[in-house]
Amino acid sequence: MRTIINGFLIGGILLLLVLMAPLEWRQSSVVRALLLLAIYGIKPFILVLPFKPLLIGAVIFFPPVQAFFLTMVGLFLNMSVGYSLGRRMGLAGMPWVFKYQERLGRFNKSITSLCFFTRLAVFPMDPMHLFFGAMGVPFPKFVLLTYLGLLPKILLFLFLSGFFLHQ
Repeated sequence: MRTIINGFLIGGILLLLVLMAPLEWRQSSVVRALLLLAIYGIKPFILVLPFKPLLIGAVIFFPPVQAFFLTMVGLFLNMSVGYSLGRRMGLAGMPWVFKYQERLGRFNKSITSLCFFTRLAVFPMDPMHLFFGAMGVPFPKFVLLTYLGLLPKILLFLFLSGFFLHQ
């Protein structure tokens, strides 16, 4: 609970900094990129923040190729924070998991394939990062399977929206 409150505080401070920043800072692409990455970093603490608006923001402020690379770096940051938070909390820190304990027990042997297929389906990202961290999936395998599962969605979304926005 304390980490969630800290995440809200960090998010509020970040928002205040953006609002108080001089206009020339807000127009700088470096500042916008750092801000986007910072939002990706605090996103695991704010579970209600969806992923798609971050993709849209990346495409609005950057060309599609730059938006893709920023999204990949931001996603890695997001995965790292969420995974390590899940490792620290463990399954006991996630009471919502216990409702599905019986179903998850069937997947315990094939947790890595579950990691890939939940990315292809429409599951919320941040609770899944926490869950796979708590389940003890090895981090390199987690990152690889997450990227493989999300890459088709990200590429399609970024390049199609970038095509329409930057014409």
